[in-house]
Amino acid sequence: MERRAFLAAAGAATASLAGCVDGEETGNNTTTTRTNPTSTVTVSFEVPPLGSNRPVPEQYACTGENVSPEVALVEIGNEAESVAVSLHDADADDALHWSVWGIGTDLPRLPESLPRDPEVRLSEVTPNENFDATVFQGRNYRDEVGYYGPCPPEGERHTYLFTVSALDTTLDLEPGASPDAFREALEGSVVGRASVGTFFER
Repeated sequence: MERRAFLAAAGAATASLAGCVDGEETGNNTTTTRTNPTSTVTVSFEVPPLGSNRPVPEQYACTGENVSPEVALVEIGNEAESVAVSLHDADADDALHWSVWGIGTDLPRLPESLPRDPEVRLSEVTPNENFDATVFQGRNYRDEVGYYGPCPPEGERHTYLFTVSALDTTLDLEPGASPDAFREALEGSVVGRASVGTFFER
């Protein structure tokens, strides 16, 4: 299989063919790999501002600037047609905090601080880079479009999962779709998946 690699910072999550949960050493960091047992496509990504099993920096949480972090797509198997990115709270019934789709497999990364719009032209987010692509965002658990960072109740610590899904299609989904619609659209289309687990406490 031809592999594509992009330079990114430490803290990768890598999914290959099969398995459940594995630990992998990357420099001084331990990364958590969660793979779908039916995965057939390699998925490797990084969220450079975050480390696996480390707290989310406040600027990406509801108590700070509440902006979306960069997501670097290190490797996506050639069999995939597109990519979707999501963030959910594993300790709050998988409440969806972010959903992005329509991501081309040749896109090296999602830049930080995406506007909270249903359609985002990446060349307008990073005008100095050649990102001539448009991606789509859905609604989060607050019924707002775009990213809403970790925000557990005061005094609680919640685990959050950033997930990259390799798809065998381009989702036929209206921009600004609900969390349920996003999840339903993924069903039957995921051919590879990897997640990075982080946490945040107020």
